[in-house]
Amino acid sequence: MVGRIKVLDDRVVSQIAAGEVVERPSSVVKELVENSIDADASRIVIEIDDGGKKKIKVTDDGVGLEKEDAELAFFRHSTSKISTLRDLESITSLGFRGEALASIAAVSKVTFLTKPRDEKIEVGCEVFIEGGRIRHVKDAACNEGTTVIVEDLFYNTPARRKFLKTTRAELAKITDIVTRFALIHPQIYFKLIHNGSEIINTPKANTPLDNIIHIYGKDIAKEMLAVDHFENEMKIEGFISKPKVTRKTPSHISIFVNGRYITSKLLSSAIKEGYHNLIMKNRYPIAVISLSIHPRKVDVNVHPTKLEIKFQEEKKVYDSLSAAVRNTLQSKSLIPDVGEITLKTPIIEAFEVLKEEGLIPKDGMVPVIEAKKQVNIHEFDSEFKAKAEPYPTISEETTHIPKMTLIGQILNTYIVAQSGENILIIDQHAAPERVLFERLSDNQKEEGKKSQELLSPITIELNPEQSGFVSAKAKMLDSLGFKIEHFGGNTYQVRSVPVVLTNTENKNAVYDIIDELALMGKTKKEEVLREKAMAVVACHSAIRGGDELSYTQMKKLVESLYTTENAESCPHGRPSILLMSRAELEKKFKRK
Repeated sequence: MVGRIKVLDDRVVSQIAAGEVVERPSSVVKELVENSIDADASRIVIEIDDGGKKKIKVTDDGVGLEKEDAELAFFRHSTSKISTLRDLESITSLGFRGEALASIAAVSKVTFLTKPRDEKIEVGCEVFIEGGRIRHVKDAACNEGTTVIVEDLFYNTPARRKFLKTTRAELAKITDIVTRFALIHPQIYFKLIHNGSEIINTPKANTPLDNIIHIYGKDIAKEMLAVDHFENEMKIEGFISKPKVTRKTPSHISIFVNGRYITSKLLSSAIKEGYHNLIMKNRYPIAVISLSIHPRKVDVNVHPTKLEIKFQEEKKVYDSLSAAVRNTLQSKSLIPDVGEITLKTPIIEAFEVLKEEGLIPKDGMVPVIEAKKQVNIHEFDSEFKAKAEPYPTISEETTHIPKMTLIGQILNTYIVAQSGENILIIDQHAAPERVLFERLSDNQKEEGKKSQELLSPITIELNPEQSGFVSAKAKMLDSLGFKIEHFGGNTYQVRSVPVVLTNTENKNAVYDIIDELALMGKTKKEEVLREKAMAVVACHSAIRGGDELSYTQMKKLVESLYTTENAESCPHGRPSILLMSRAELEKKFKRK
């Protein structure tokens, strides 16, 4: 059938193109700020309303445009950055395709005010575009530089508008992108204002470390190491945190290539590889890394938003970045300043078991527990065996749990017990997680003590995204037991924590909890977030795998687990207890 194929009209084409470049308000902010940076601005102010859904205003003191150029700027593929196909091989600017302004204007109402840096030109101009159509171009009084006002984003594409997230979630995305720009461009003054309230204010600085102080605070800045490395015709500069300063997610790794912020699993992995075994498997450093590489070895035109790029020699880039991190760590002293040393209560030595009232002895048995010193079983004679205490047993009459005999702890991670003809293996981290989660849950329902006040408040310094979460979710945090007060700038004081949180002396635990909750808060509803929050707090309060336990601790842990409603799993869904029957064990040994 003839006539089935149609050529779309220009308005539909523009809106399709806009969908590739403009995904959400943060996409608009990114494109406009990049234009300001390309325009040699030294001051960029971003003002947004309702998470950018209602209004986005970006003002800079850059070179500005003359009236004729201002009108041309909104035509698709109109650009001052490139002229020929060959120019694509050596791009040094952040923008170059001439799509951003046209795409933004296609799905919003845009007011464009600009005036060039030219004493001879006394007046600027104003261009107003609605849904991709220029409504007027006229003279206007304005300062040198450019102001772009974007209103009612996606007003003419309601299907796109309904997929926007909550105001807080959209604000978090904008805050994140402005933070990244501020970290790598210390020579530019950045200010972000939301609904009239200042979110970010980073004055001009001499080095990225100055802006790390503004974004992450002095405590973090003191723990950063300078990276300066040249290899494979590539300059690698920036800062990485010492191994003792880590975070739960890789969101605090900022990577820039030729001044462009990018997201790259390859480069994040290279940074993590540089630390090798200095940090735990699921921990990530704080890093601000800038790579300078010949533009011809990088393809920045592989993604509409330009957040992803391709390298001509990926392996060389990976190896060079990993080496830069590794060499930096090896050249610095990483021994932490522990300050005053205090001795903890000694752990019970191997084969020494406490006698407790209520524990039923089982004659002639030797408890299996990891020894402080290696013991050759062939030398384990009767005299040594006679000195050992018998197994403790948990009695059914006193604890409402199946009668069982505690065998001991293996791999400093699992508790082994025998109940009848079944062997129980209990995860010493998952089990208390369940106990603490249900205790927190009960506290939410009852008017009881939810928090413990700290004798000395914990001082933390939050980046703008974390600050936004703490302010927005203050009531929820308070209901969990956290009392966090603003102390000026990006400094906060944690005055109270949930009663179950035991490792409050570890500032990293508080940062991790805020990080995880902020990440979940972008997508979870309030009631779901509250439950997830309790699970996170329980996780950070529980005994860890690798902790050595006494029989007293093991007994209390098992007894507590069996008082919960869902003893079989932790709040994250991992098993707390595994059971192996005698029949299964005998199958393994080919007895059956």
